[in-house]
Amino acid sequence: MSLFFSFDGRINRKPFWIAALVLAVTIFVIGFLTGFIGVLSGLGELEINRLVQLLILPVYYPYAAVMAKRLHDRNKPTAWVLPFLAPGILAALVQAAGLAGTPLTPSPVYLFLLAISAVVGIWALVELGFLKGTSGPNEYGPDPLGGEPGYAQPAPYGQPNAHGVQGWSSAPQAYPQQGIAPPPGGASAPPPQAFGAFSSQPATYAPAPTPQDGFAPPPAQTPRREAFGQRQGGVYGAPPPAAGGPQPWSAAPPEAPAYPGQPNLYANAQGPADQGWKWLLFSVQGRINRQKFILTYLVVTVGFAVAIAMVAGIFGGALQNASDPSEAVPLLILFVLLYIPMIWIGVALSVKRWHDRDKSGWWVFIALIPIVGPIWAIVETLFLKGTEGPNRYGPDPLGNQLSDYAGQIG
Repeated sequence: MSLFFSFDGRINRKPFWIAALVLAVTIFVIGFLTGFIGVLSGLGELEINRLVQLLILPVYYPYAAVMAKRLHDRNKPTAWVLPFLAPGILAALVQAAGLAGTPLTPSPVYLFLLAISAVVGIWALVELGFLKGTSGPNEYGPDPLGGEPGYAQPAPYGQPNAHGVQGWSSAPQAYPQQGIAPPPGGASAPPPQAFGAFSSQPATYAPAPTPQDGFAPPPAQTPRREAFGQRQGGVYGAPPPAAGGPQPWSAAPPEAPAYPGQPNLYANAQGPADQGWKWLLFSVQGRINRQKFILTYLVVTVGFAVAIAMVAGIFGGALQNASDPSEAVPLLILFVLLYIPMIWIGVALSVKRWHDRDKSGWWVFIALIPIVGPIWAIVETLFLKGTEGPNRYGPDPLGNQLSDYAGQIG
């Protein structure tokens, strides 16, 4: 229970998302039960809303505790919780006090607080939900992932590490992103040797130069990699092609086998360039990862919510005084026109996310199945990682070529 009630320590992104989901479900259950009981008791809509806001106020405490520990993982103080939660708490208090107006004619103060809450909410989502915590211990505690600065789960020197690689040479820090284990503190490392030379020490290769682009040079006769699907012979280190021509070692994976002791996995290879906002919002082709899916969905939802609130605020007062119900038809048509693009954008984003899971876009309709469907869709699109490397719907949006070749390293 310390996850929800303690402000001490650090948590990484996974428990943060789990806790946020639990608290969101808690708020939904409180709202549903309060509304159900309120209707049976004969309460009006405004009274029910005010009661709901009062009942969910205690939930802000565990929210603050979870946020504080995630901020600690980002090496930021607990005080950052205040700007993240204060606008939402003030909006809830305004609604509980009956100062929020009506859904069609919200008060200016309530609209202002909602707008601030939306902006701060996006900031909090990026800061807490997507950005990685500091590697290694910081002033708030040890790394919840157990890593040390610059190393991915280091193992004892000369022993297999997380990638199964045996004892690396005296310069393991050259490739910390590959999980190379550093030598023990104070131990003398094997003497440096020429790159590629075998040693009597546990290291397979002596220290290799550290290229700026993050991967080790391939063997001398490995062909250079050109545009995806094409290969052009040449020796590594030869002059690059003329300006404007294909560049060596593109994002496509090399066909040459990996060599023992050589962390040449192209960890920094990138996927295709962003195809633009029109493709992102309206196309059902290609793949997107979880971060882009959630951020885009959130920005679009907030944008449409603001647009609908503005329309309701402008025309809501006039409709309340209307004597003929037919006068509401133009406003209903306007709402429909606003919702149609929002629905399509949601479908397009979801289809590309299903593609990243190597599933057909038709899976988007599983959300129409009551109860089970939406839960399944949420788990698949929000929590499960996409397939690594290219699949039948396109290249990896993360540009990840690592897993395709990790098994070749011995």
